[in-house]
Amino acid sequence: MHKLIVVLLFLPLYAFSFTTITVTYPVEQYFIEKIAQNKVYIRTIHLKHDKFSINDKVKINKLSNSKYYFTLDLPEEKKFYKLFLTKNSAMTLFDMSHSIEKMKIYGKVNPYIWLDPILVRDIAKNIYEMLVSIQVEDKEFFEENYKNFLNELDEFYLELRESILHSEVYGFLAYSDYWDYLASRFRLKVYKNEYRYLKIDEVSAFIRFARKENIKKIIIKKNISYEIAQSLAGHIGATIIEHNIFSHEWKSNLFLLVRKLSRSE
Repeated sequence: MHKLIVVLLFLPLYAFSFTTITVTYPVEQYFIEKIAQNKVYIRTIHLKHDKFSINDKVKINKLSNSKYYFTLDLPEEKKFYKLFLTKNSAMTLFDMSHSIEKMKIYGKVNPYIWLDPILVRDIAKNIYEMLVSIQVEDKEFFEENYKNFLNELDEFYLELRESILHSEVYGFLAYSDYWDYLASRFRLKVYKNEYRYLKIDEVSAFIRFARKENIKKIIIKKNISYEIAQSLAGHIGATIIEHNIFSHEWKSNLFLLVRKLSRSE
């Protein structure tokens, strides 16, 4: 009985001893988990099943109570960090995109580097080094997972490359900067436009443009208005592909995206 009481008293202390890390999106959680596994405890701001509200004081306090905030240097993350510091001035920021060269579009930095599996290698390296600096006693564990992840990424990149090389896809239509790194890595053209219904006098020009560039695929953000995409696709006979770049299922999502892009229909 006394042993049971000791164990029960010890459990909360054991849980509290874990390094706590806050991230913004599930995809960031995924990358950290690949290397840290169960050696850290991760809190995620935007969970799939839980709508985040900046007015939720209980959740803000919990998120800011982490020792570290791991980010990909997204614009909203700078705002979150300032908010967290008002609650916890000791919170340390780690930028997982540190020293990674990023695209600039009309002078604006494109932060969505994880759509390029080669650049994810650099993200993994940063995470590994950050984790070692925090928990040097687990260096060998982190290093083994890091090397395994690099091998997995290499195989994954070759798989995606083969899929695109053996297809007739040369580009796609998109309404966000999300997929620029994917297009650049695999030498695909990405055509961008404003996501809205076309006016009657714009339809003919849109059809001519799509035929000239042989556009057969339209990529849209998950949970965005599907009716607009259907209207646009209907004009040019294109296939609509939904993709959530922030999902925890980074690998399977990217694989499905490339597979759908590569299909001939």
